[in-house]
Amino acid sequence: MRGRYHWFLVLVLSLAVALGYGLRAKSSTGGMDHAEYLRLADNLFHQGHYAYSPDSVAADGGAAREPGYPLLVAAVMAMDATLAERAVACVDSSDPGCRGVYRRLAAVHAALLVLAGVVVFATLQGLTGRWLPAWLGWAYIVFNFQITKAAHLVKSDDLALLLAAVSGLLLMATARRARWGLAAGAALALLALTKTVFLYFSLLLMLGGILTGIIAARRGVLMATLAIAVGFAPIVGGWAVRNHHHFGSWALTDSRGSIALSGREAYVHMTAAEYGLAWLAWTRGFGDSLMTRHFPREMWWRLDLYAPGGFYDEGYDSGWQRRAAQARQAGAVTPAEIDRAITRMVLTEIAANWPMYLATLAPLFYRGLWVDEYILLGLPALVWLVLRAWRRRDWASLAVLAPGLFSLLFYPAVSNNMPRLQFAAAPALAVAGALAVEAAWLGWRQRRRPAVAAPRAIG
Repeated sequence: MRGRYHWFLVLVLSLAVALGYGLRAKSSTGGMDHAEYLRLADNLFHQGHYAYSPDSVAADGGAAREPGYPLLVAAVMAMDATLAERAVACVDSSDPGCRGVYRRLAAVHAALLVLAGVVVFATLQGLTGRWLPAWLGWAYIVFNFQITKAAHLVKSDDLALLLAAVSGLLLMATARRARWGLAAGAALALLALTKTVFLYFSLLLMLGGILTGIIAARRGVLMATLAIAVGFAPIVGGWAVRNHHHFGSWALTDSRGSIALSGREAYVHMTAAEYGLAWLAWTRGFGDSLMTRHFPREMWWRLDLYAPGGFYDEGYDSGWQRRAAQARQAGAVTPAEIDRAITRMVLTEIAANWPMYLATLAPLFYRGLWVDEYILLGLPALVWLVLRAWRRRDWASLAVLAPGLFSLLFYPAVSNNMPRLQFAAAPALAVAGALAVEAAWLGWRQRRRPAVAAPRAIG
């Protein structure tokens, strides 16, 4: 009965919080790549095909972005006639008629974040059997204002956060009972079709499971891994087959890999002053303003996100376009060919500057951490929990943390690791933070208890 009370209460509170966030949601498209997402969703809803071009899929010449988030936006369009009619026309528009066009989509984003909190609640209750850490994890997500304040932006990160939370929950269940592997594989597939980097996580996870099952002769691990593969392969494989059918490429997207790597490569050209100031510039709250007030612009101008010739521009905009022009001159024609050619160029340049590449992993890792309102708790707690789980061979806890750990470590290696890219790490940080707070509370209570005196001997 008590468990039902907790579940009733968390669902009621979650609904109230989601309504509160939804009612005050802004109407804005101000997110990275928002025009592409909206165009894909608009054509999917109105034309019935997934492409940038309203004419046909083949007219794109490439696979476009991951389909997960545009599919969600198209579903919202089915419930919101205003969004369906004006989503593309109102991109970056100051037309008064565009006010409120994206409000319902922003409310859906808020609902995704709150739902992720409920999933973390279920994860911690299932992991520990206790309600205190479940409530702490729920609050960690739902009141993580660095994340919730960006709910109005048209971006895939909120969906990725929810799918990462669901994947962690189902991987935990799979670590205990192999039959959950099918659902875990499906969740990982949806995550990979929302953020392609998780394709590599899923493949590494399955490879590790197969090797462990065979080498260590652990039949349970092997069966769980095969179940994950069965759930994963049809969804991701189906999308790859679709892309190969239309464009002759098995890639899930057309050029996202080369764009991200190009953005990462730009930072290997940092000067010593830029390297040092990056730590200050990427510190949330006061860092950027402190840097601009106390250091001359020539020392930090390339760290400015919008500066022509800066790191972002050189990596993602003009620098990538320059490499694309070189690839076309070398004979690349299709988006997939251009993507492969640019990837080779970037990897060659990174290999030539590998010491600086390794050195810049640290500040870029630091940059992504500040997506979390409570990172000063979450990061130490995550390190503590990983070490504790490893010592105890607590595979269920490690399974919960795995998607978030991958996100924290992989993104700095292959991108500029802007904080919004680390939304998918929030569930792991929430789980660790909740368990750390509970451990501290229980330790404090234990110390507060009066010592029980030993019985005195008689005689």
